[in-house]
Formats: sequence, C-alpha cells, structure tokens
Amino acid sequence: MKTYLVTGAAGFIGANYIKHILAKHDDVKLVILDALTYAGNLGTIAKDIDDERCIFVKGDICDRVLADELFAKFKFDYVVNFAQLTQRAGNFLVAREPIDDFSWDMLKGTTVLGGRAGGMPEMVFEYILEKNNMNPTTDLSIDQSIDFGSTAAAFSGGQGDFTIEFEPHATLLEQKGGGYVVASLGEESGYVPGCPGNWFYRNWRSLCNHQKTAGRADRGRR
Repeated sequence: MKTYLVTGAAGFIGANYIKHILAKHDDVKLVILDALTYAGNLGTIAKDIDDERCIFVKGDICDRVLADELFAKFKFDYVVNFAQLTQRAGNFLVAREPIDDFSWDMLKGTTVLGGRAGGMPEMVFEYILEKNNMNPTTDLSIDQSIDFGSTAAAFSGGQGDFTIEFEPHATLLEQKGGGYVVASLGEESGYVPGCPGNWFYRNWRSLCNHQKTAGRADRGRR
C-alpha cells in the first residue's frame, strides 16, 4: 500500500482530490496535514477520515518538527501539496517610465490595465485606491476588457499608462525595457481576506449602491 501525505486537503481542491483518490484506489493510505485556516473546512472531509486509510493531522506545513515526525512515522511514498495561504496580493503596478517617489494619486487621469472585473487583482486594486482617497470610477480609467493573462502583452503593445502584473510578467517587462515596477499591491493592501470575504464585500457594496440609486437606502458600506 502506498502512503500519501496530502497537505491543505481541507480546502476545496484538496478535499475533492482525496475523495477521488479514496474512491478510485483501494491500495492507498492518505495522511492529511492541514492548519484549518479560513480556507479550510474539516466538515468537507469529515466522512472520509477513518483513521485507517485516511488520517487527519492538524498542523502547519512550516512546522519542521511536526513534518519530520510524520515522515518518520508514515514513511511517505508521495507528497501532494495543496497548502498555500495567500494573505497578501502578489502583484505589482508597472509604469512606462521609472518613478522614484511614486504615490497612488499619480494615477489620477490615467488608464490602468486592471484585468477582468470581479477578479481578485482588480478588487485589491480598487481597495487600494479607496484606501488612498481615490474613486476607482471617476478619478481614473480602469480597463477591464483584457484578460489578466494578456495585460502584459497589451501594455507592451501600447495600451494603458500603467498595468497590474504578477510575476514573471512584471520582471519580464522590466528586462525588456517595456515597463518599470513602481509599487507592490501586496505591500500597500496588507492582509487580504479569502475569496468568500471579498465576494461578500463586493456584492454588499453593489447592493448598497443599487439601493442608493433607487432611493431606498440612505447609507452604504463605503
């Protein structure tokens, strides 16, 4: 029997993975290591844990002592990693020219390639703008018509004054002389809640705005 260490299996993707493995393979034992952060829900895999073919251990993959203990005890044949807690945005604001003392109000009157509407990068960007007393709708133009994976190419082709890019696209633009990183969205935004929190925030704000327009509400969240 092969023994797998599966990290982050209390999350959506990991939970479906272990259900698939257990259903398809009788000769596999799974040891689940999960810290049960906001992204993990033990209830999604509770029925799969039987302490024989599927064993759950609550813990952090950064805990070296715990990891060594598990490897010594179970002698894993394979490791499948789904554990990745993203608490800060990992994208960057890229300009056409170097800006030594960048400030967010420099974006007023410009066009920024922001990726698709409703996506995490776009929501974080709008949060940063509001944090810096800017209106994402009226103070600048955010181009949401370009798929996020294509913004770097569009920027290289002359679209926009700024673009928001993940690595490696931000570095590649700099290496080609086609753009310059001027700010980190992760540094500016700080802690970023999980997707459900952002979804709730986005839809709550939209609802409040709709109610204001219809004259049925006298206040909004922001």
